[in-house]
Amino acid sequence: MLRNTPSPIPDGVKNLTYAPYGAPTVEIRTHQAVIALRSHLRAELRRDPTLAVLATTNSLIARVSETISVENVTARGVLPAVDHDLHWDPELAAAAGFVVASMLEWPALLRLEAGTKTLRAVADFYCTKFIRGTTGARDKIQTIERAITALTDGKPVRSKAAQILLAAYDSGLVLADQPVADWQEARARMQGAAELEEMFKQVRMLWLLNATDTLALTLTQAAWDGAAAYTDAAAGVRRALANDQLAVPEQNTAAVSLMSMHRSKGKEFDGVVIVEGTYHSRLLDQDWDAERMQANCRLLRVAITRARHMVVFVRPEDALPLTPYRRRTGT
Repeated sequence: MLRNTPSPIPDGVKNLTYAPYGAPTVEIRTHQAVIALRSHLRAELRRDPTLAVLATTNSLIARVSETISVENVTARGVLPAVDHDLHWDPELAAAAGFVVASMLEWPALLRLEAGTKTLRAVADFYCTKFIRGTTGARDKIQTIERAITALTDGKPVRSKAAQILLAAYDSGLVLADQPVADWQEARARMQGAAELEEMFKQVRMLWLLNATDTLALTLTQAAWDGAAAYTDAAAGVRRALANDQLAVPEQNTAAVSLMSMHRSKGKEFDGVVIVEGTYHSRLLDQDWDAERMQANCRLLRVAITRARHMVVFVRPEDALPLTPYRRRTGT
């Protein structure tokens, strides 16, 4: 299943490709790679190895986590579920959750109060990103703040994300005092704009971080008004998640860890699987400028050097080569 890459990729680095338009998918290929790498290193080291699955984006890591968490049947046999730790940014997931919680209050609020409350939660999400070093989040914060000002002044709102949220409020959000289903109903409104879809991906992590029970208990015990809405849901969810802290332990409690390349800095594993997506989560892209190419090359170097013994790449067949090609000049 694994094959050596052409030189000058060093020994200990393997490459596994997948067809962008065919099966198996990148997630299934990664599942295969983890099983194969674990078996190989177990035989070589004569002990259970530690492994990491790394990608450039958290969204791809989340999809891989969902895939390897269950048994998968392939043409080559059954892939058993893989016990693993998912290392994430729980604060960002929680911040996205506060947006959904604010939406659960909509049926009991007037449009201005409902829209302002939810948009402030959106701005808080991007403030959390900005604090963590995402400089581009500043523009999104300013855009949302302008939307809040326009809404308050009764002027047209220009932000697409704000327009979608306000339209969702206007269409009516019908809740049924079923916390998990109602949460999913509100969460489904986070579509149609890049800002909302980014938060949607983050809020899905609350399930992967095992926070669903905490949220359901919070909404069941304290928030339902007996008629149509979850009153003060945002504050209740904020307290619950703060107490629970969505703690993702930094130490390895499972033999396999999934995380972004950025989060892997300073860590070491016996083996590493580096995953590249078909359209997103690229390692390199010929359309990038030189600065971004160099930055991703440095990040890739970090990822490769996390491995003590072996690295496996899972990449699309049309992926850009990782080794430089120098054309001969004939001189």
